[in-house]
Amino acid sequence: MHVLDFIEGRGGDFVTMLNRMIEPTGARVLPASFRMPISRAQPKEAIPFQLCPKLLASEISLAGRRWWLGDTNPAGGTPNIDLAVTAKFSDGSDGLILTEAKAHVGELDFERRGKLLPIKCNPLSKRRHERIADAIQEAADWLGGEKVGVRISRDSHYQFANRLAMSCFLAKHNIPIVLMYLGFTGDAGIRNSFRNPAHWQDQVLEHTREIYPASWWNSRLPWNGGTVWTIIRSLPCVRQTPNADIPR
Repeated sequence: MHVLDFIEGRGGDFVTMLNRMIEPTGARVLPASFRMPISRAQPKEAIPFQLCPKLLASEISLAGRRWWLGDTNPAGGTPNIDLAVTAKFSDGSDGLILTEAKAHVGELDFERRGKLLPIKCNPLSKRRHERIADAIQEAADWLGGEKVGVRISRDSHYQFANRLAMSCFLAKHNIPIVLMYLGFTGDAGIRNSFRNPAHWQDQVLEHTREIYPASWWNSRLPWNGGTVWTIIRSLPCVRQTPNADIPR
């Protein structure tokens, strides 16, 4: 609900607000930039390693799928993202703003889980499960791994791990990325909602403390594999979640 309110301009102009949040990165969203979801009428989220040619060239999506799963069969699952928007970067290249949105502490608690493999699964699922672990470890190694404090894996904090790994893969293929963790604050309709911007940022830093260097947030990643920024931003919610939707 909050993401759709944001993109439809409730509380302010979407492009202006997004550009204000990403300004330090040198990226710029244009009025003609493509986004997913598009609107309430078209709420489908982006899955970058599926074919979505208005966001990414098809060959990049297929390469990402092969890297993530070991094959290009569209039946397998790959990471989705709450909001993806095309952008122009300061060096003239075309890239993406990838946004993971949260509204309450429970969503970060859920993120602490790893990716589970069902007890009864077929050999293809097992092979893909192992390939995902390898892909995330490759991304961790690209960034310097254990020696710099990057400990992302398939088996813990899987959602953050897959978002970061996907961002790094795209950057290595000349698609600059801003990965934004966006907290919607002040939703009194949700238990343990984020109270204010400081509360949201503290929660993200604590959530990723053991797997990602705190100093890398709100900055460009210090590696030579491509452009990736990870940033923490917040917006006040413009509507309260209806009581029926309160997480239990």
